[in-house]
Amino acid sequence: MSLALLALLAVQAPPFAHSVSPVTKAQLPHSWRSGCPVAPSALRRVRLSHLGFDGQVHTGALVVNESVARDVVVVFRRLYGARFPVRRMRPIDAYGGEDERSLAADNTAAFNCRYAVGPGPRRWSTHAYGLAIDVNPVENPYLEGGRVRPEREHLDSGRAVGSEPEPQHPPAARSHTCQTLPPPRTRPSSRSRSLIVSSGAQKPSYLYA
Repeated sequence: MSLALLALLAVQAPPFAHSVSPVTKAQLPHSWRSGCPVAPSALRRVRLSHLGFDGQVHTGALVVNESVARDVVVVFRRLYGARFPVRRMRPIDAYGGEDERSLAADNTAAFNCRYAVGPGPRRWSTHAYGLAIDVNPVENPYLEGGRVRPEREHLDSGRAVGSEPEPQHPPAARSHTCQTLPPPRTRPSSRSRSLIVSSGAQKPSYLYA
């Protein structure tokens, strides 16, 4: 994206908009189940303006922990003001709750009741608490023991049900503006593969899970 186009967008883009609303069990058919570390009542659906890779303004949605919903709005307001592009932003239920499909679609997503990736005893991922967000995972992939996720062979099969293929655009720079969240009451794994987002911390935190 050229500097001239970014400057034009800065003048013409509509104001950042957002809304925060409760989440029900029925809205999480694939990403939540009995036994998850947080209940649907502890989650919020956050709708946000974001710049797409096509240079247009879109509205996306994230499901996050209620305790950090305001922080998420602050962070994405800053990204919007900086004209940081996000390819797409949909709750992972649009991908049947399947992490690999969401990653391959370059989808920015947060809550998913799943276990952490990595060695050691089984433990909840930070995503299972709604406290982590994968931002542009194709441009910002996860490296696990020499394996890159999403894997290249999955990139064409990660679209949400009913969606159409989208044109490819030059990749965005990796995001390094997201910061550490306060820990939940039941502390998740100390290793997360995603950016942990908050507006209150002093430094970005990159943790692996």
